[in-house]
Amino acid sequence: MNFPHDIDISKLSGQEIKNLAVLLLKKIAKSYDPKKGMGVELFNAIAKLKVTMTPEAVCLRYNSQNDKIEVYLILRSLTDTAYPGQWHLPGSAVRPGEEIDDVFLRLEKNEIGIRILSKKFVFHSNNPTEPRGHFFSLIFLCVLDSGDGYGKWFFVDDLPENTLMRHRSVIIPAMVKEFMQS
Repeated sequence: MNFPHDIDISKLSGQEIKNLAVLLLKKIAKSYDPKKGMGVELFNAIAKLKVTMTPEAVCLRYNSQNDKIEVYLILRSLTDTAYPGQWHLPGSAVRPGEEIDDVFLRLEKNEIGIRILSKKFVFHSNNPTEPRGHFFSLIFLCVLDSGDGYGKWFFVDDLPENTLMRHRSVIIPAMVKEFMQS
């Protein structure tokens, strides 16, 4: 990174580094726009220092032709910094100043590509060992409108090998159980 004034970080004490970080974060906060986000690099750096709350949309439907339940998954880009090339449930961090409904509007527009007709909070998932930091997820059972979106429907008993392990082994099975009871 290039700075207009050279700062030799190696010569700063731990407290001086913290003070510099506070000054920089205050400067960033003044011009922060939740609609634009903070960028992946800054988000990943901050995520290591705090708990990040993420609503996740588990979109399930019953396929009567096959008598099976399907889940809607999104494929991450190969250049994504988190889980590149893996299928995952739609979800996103709550940005400062946002309500949870704002996150779902972003998910509809940017990740799902289909309108969410309904959502119901079912449970939370605490993941303090996520590689990017400590993530606390609010898991919602969602119903999508018909149409083509950005993702793909999969039978819950035949998920792609490259599905996020936590989604495959914890979240999707719990939500299928909930779906069957509703």
